Amino acid sequence: RNTGNLKRYMERLFLFAAVAQVPYMWVLSYQLNVMFTLLLGLAAIHLTSRAKSKAAAFLIVTAFTMISLFCDWAIIGIPMILIYYYTENQKKCVIYPIVVAGLLIGLFPVWSVISGDMDKLPELFFYFIGCILTIPLLMKYSGARGFPLRYFFYIYYPAHLIVLGAIRGIVFN
Repeated sequence: RNTGNLKRYMERLFLFAAVAQVPYMWVLSYQLNVMFTLLLGLAAIHLTSRAKSKAAAFLIVTAFTMISLFCDWAIIGIPMILIYYYTENQKKCVIYPIVVAGLLIGLFPVWSVISGDMDKLPELFFYFIGCILTIPLLMKYSGARGFPLRYFFYIYYPAHLIVLGAIRGIVFN
């Protein structure tokens, strides 16, 4: 809503997502990092806001949610981003994600049984906890713009992953 140039914002997100991918893979996983999830969420917002029908919007949300299975926050990321974007009421903005996260997490055991991949089940608990931990932050948010730290978080994300990777290397090697 507040960006002056959506294309440049998406390019910047992609650039920093790509830069952060190497430290992310070194420390955590071979899936795509959360900045890719945010990029997909931004693209989904852009496309759904221009969709000609609810059916088209539903297909866009479904497609981006399925693509996000290869990203951090998996199937939960895109619906959460869209809920935060489209929900005006602050209290509902807190309640809806918890309900959606619970429903999506409820689908994972079914998917795990069908696919035979039971290793993801413990991870689901952490997704749900992550959703719940956003509640205090969202309740405190007034809608006002914060201190201008435009590039701080873009740099902080890969930098903290490098520090965590170094700590892991020192502790476990």
